[in-house]
Amino acid sequence: MLFNVFRNLLSTDLAIDLGSSKMVVFAKEQGIVYLEPSMVAVDKLVAEDQVDLIVTACGTEAEELLEDLGDNRLIVLRPIVEGAISDTDLVRGLLLYSLRKSRKGILRPRVLIGVPSDATQVELRAIEQASDKLPISKLYLIDKGLLAAVGVGLPVFSQQISMVVDIGYGTTEIAVLAASEIIYSRSIRYGGQTLDKAITQYIRRKFNLLIEERTAETLKIGIGAALPHENNETMDCRGRNLIEGIPKTIAVINSDIYEAMSDAISMIVQAVLSTLEKLERDYLDEIKQHGIVLTGGGALLRDMDRRVAIETGMTVSMADDPVLSVAIGGGKLLGDFDFVKRFRAHKRWYENLNYRP
Repeated sequence: MLFNVFRNLLSTDLAIDLGSSKMVVFAKEQGIVYLEPSMVAVDKLVAEDQVDLIVTACGTEAEELLEDLGDNRLIVLRPIVEGAISDTDLVRGLLLYSLRKSRKGILRPRVLIGVPSDATQVELRAIEQASDKLPISKLYLIDKGLLAAVGVGLPVFSQQISMVVDIGYGTTEIAVLAASEIIYSRSIRYGGQTLDKAITQYIRRKFNLLIEERTAETLKIGIGAALPHENNETMDCRGRNLIEGIPKTIAVINSDIYEAMSDAISMIVQAVLSTLEKLERDYLDEIKQHGIVLTGGGALLRDMDRRVAIETGMTVSMADDPVLSVAIGGGKLLGDFDFVKRFRAHKRWYENLNYRP
């Protein structure tokens, strides 16, 4: 008991949403203390057949370097792709950078990280390896679906059946919960990045124009929607003409962006429908009574809530802070590590992994 008092005084426990687009850190008793892009700038040194990646900037600093890459050895990468780590060293650098900006106190903090519900042991080991040698005392990995549900304020500790759909940049997490347990969960590798890639491919195929994913994201936010609109909206789109090889600007209409994203949006909605089909009638009746909550940055796509409501026949509401829900949920659990340990202990993926005690 006395040690815990001193720990609270000398350390700040952290909850981290290690997202494919944004990395969010919640500090106990402080709230959100870090919100920056999950980007790393590296200096690529080629020595014969060996390539060493040296981190030069992270987060917002790395994103800003995208505007000026005068040195052809400098590249900006997203080391987390579709919810999985592509390079443990780069993610370790990203985590260290965020810890230095977030951590306060003398003692090393306990850190809770949200992970996709279908994360493989290889993916979980990658997170553990990326966390190795960092200034933390204990590492806890918790299902993102649970954290999202807690973050949006669903009564997951009661007997009420609740359902949350977290549409992130790299993955979409779907969870049905009650009495501090996940009744059913699934994760699909479709999210905001899938929509951006679909737009990029569509523009290339239809207009012979090569655009960056950031441009595709701008089009998605500006004139994209999950349902077709009768009113025509247009937006300028600049890229490189693949026939002439020169920069070109074209006007893109909203119906083009809807058509580009249509298949990917359908996959996300179909995953929600598939989840509902697997539930017992009593669970469905209760979800119909209380509704589904959408969260995650991808849920901000115009009419996404209406699309899910129309196709499921359920009431659908939007979280207050969609981008921050997972980190906020983790932050709420920082006050109850006994629950975190119990929840972690029964998950199948911890059985054979050598996590910190």
